Order: sequence, then structure tokens, then C-alpha cells
Amino acid sequence: MDWGGNRAAGPGRIMTVGVWPCWDITCRVDGISWGEHARIDSQQCLPAGKSLNICRALAWLGEPSTAAGLWGRDDYDMMLASLAGDCELVDVCLTAAAGHTRRNITVVDTRNAREMHLRAPNKLATTESLRTVLKELQELVRPGMICVFSGALPQDDLLEEVLSMVRIARGRGARIVVDTSEKPLERLVEVGDIELIKPNLAELRQLLGFPVKDDVGDIVSAARSISAAGTVVVSRGPRGAIAVRGGEALSGAARENRPAVHTVGCGDWLLAGYLSACDGPLEEALERGLKVAAAKAWAWNESMTWAEAAAQIEVKIETVV
Repeated sequence: MDWGGNRAAGPGRIMTVGVWPCWDITCRVDGISWGEHARIDSQQCLPAGKSLNICRALAWLGEPSTAAGLWGRDDYDMMLASLAGDCELVDVCLTAAAGHTRRNITVVDTRNAREMHLRAPNKLATTESLRTVLKELQELVRPGMICVFSGALPQDDLLEEVLSMVRIARGRGARIVVDTSEKPLERLVEVGDIELIKPNLAELRQLLGFPVKDDVGDIVSAARSISAAGTVVVSRGPRGAIAVRGGEALSGAARENRPAVHTVGCGDWLLAGYLSACDGPLEEALERGLKVAAAKAWAWNESMTWAEAAAQIEVKIETVV
């Protein structure tokens, strides 16, 4: 199969699968109120969705990865051109589906430290396009590969096609990681044998069906109740993250509380950092994930290398008994 992507990168040990991709358009403005016309200070348009966000973060870390899933045929070449500039380590194997990729808009009001997120519906996921992805995964997945199913997933009958992808990947020896929400998260956990899930606190509550306080002890207790996942990493925004694996539970956050420049995608960067070190001690994986997420939040990834940022970000990790 020739996907027409960046094959020079070569396959990595991590592959992301996203069927709900988007263009992330971020507009920054120095103060705005409803109904006003305002001149923006900057605008950024990037091919994204959680899966590509993870791949972009891994590329910044110097780790190759494979991006699988869907992208619109009408703007496929534009996506490739955009990724070519700073994502040479991403092996693009996205399936071209009929139509354009949706465009999501984030408006950042820098004067008042607030954001508005506008999310468009996805029209690329159909029975035909998802079954094409499934066939291509049979060629892409290798034993021992970390296969990350991330981003929004269909809530209707199309979800069965995604569950089939997970079963195929697992049957070919992949290690399954899940970062999604609502019904798809529940169904994927039911499939079982998941190496890792990464919910935020709201998604953890949805999955369990009962309130979970934003308290370290309560979150750890809730995470330990999810027996289908070998590791649970719960992201908590500026309060950091909690990782539970086996009998070990850790809570961590960046020591310096800087204002966030970007919030969109920080959870994806957290997961990318964690996965890049997940075969080592839990503390090292969580520390790296938190450093990568902080660099994204503070926009250091745009002006520094990973080595430069890692040397300047301090993380506090505590064991939870």
C-alpha cells in the first residue's frame, strides 16, 4: 500500500490511530467581547486531532512514530506539506477519505486569559472508510508495537468498526493504549487487555459512572478499580497527573506554576512523553510526560529543543500510599 506520506521516516515503535482528525485553527487576540470585530494578533493552522498531536510531540522528542487513521482526500496534500516542515519523524499512513477534513477553531483572549473552542462535526468516518483503515492496519501493525487509539470516536454503529480495529491490532501482538471518552471509552475498556488508558478527571467520572473528587486519594482509588487497564494515567490540567500501575501510584506536577500559553493538546503531549519512556520505571515515564506537557502549555516546544526544555522544567513526583 502506498499512502503517499513521509515514508523516509521509517516506522517507529508507536503508532497512533485517529478517525476523527481536524485542522486546529488557533486565533490569538488581545481582548474581545461577544459581537465585536477584532484584529487577531496571530493565527496558526495545524493538521491535528489527538493522534497527530501525539505524533508531533514524539517527533519533538526525537522519536519516530506512525500516524494511521483517516484524513480528507481534498486536503491530504496540504496536510503532508504542513507536516513535512517539523515532523520528519512521522511516518504518515493516513487513509484518504472522501471530502475535506473538519476545521476546529480556538479563540484565545490573551488580555482576559480565556479561551473559546468551536468544534466541527466529523464527516470522514463511514463504514467504507473505517473498513479500509482496518485492512491497512493489518499491514501496519507489528508485534510489540504500541498502538494508540486516541481522539473522539463514533458513538453509533460505526463504533463496532473501531472495536474491530482494536481486536485486529491486539491479535497481531500490539500493545493497546486508549485515549478517548464517553461510550467509546466504556466499550474499549470492555474489550479488555488494554495496556494503558489516559482519561482526564471528567472522562474518569464518565467511565465509572459516579463522582470522583479532584483529590489524589480518590483518583488513585478510582483508577485502581479499572481492572481492564494495566496502567491508568489521569490528567489534571495545571494540577499535573496521576499514574497508577499495579500496586504503584504516583502523583506529579511541574514545580513552577506558569500561565499557560496553549491548553489545546497538552493531554496529548503528556501521553506522548509518558509513552516515550513507558518501558522504564513509572516515575521516569510520568516525569517525562509532565515535562513534555508543561513545555507544550508554555509554548517552549516552539522555541526550544526537548533537551533545552527538559533541563529547565522541574517536576515534583510523590508516591501515593
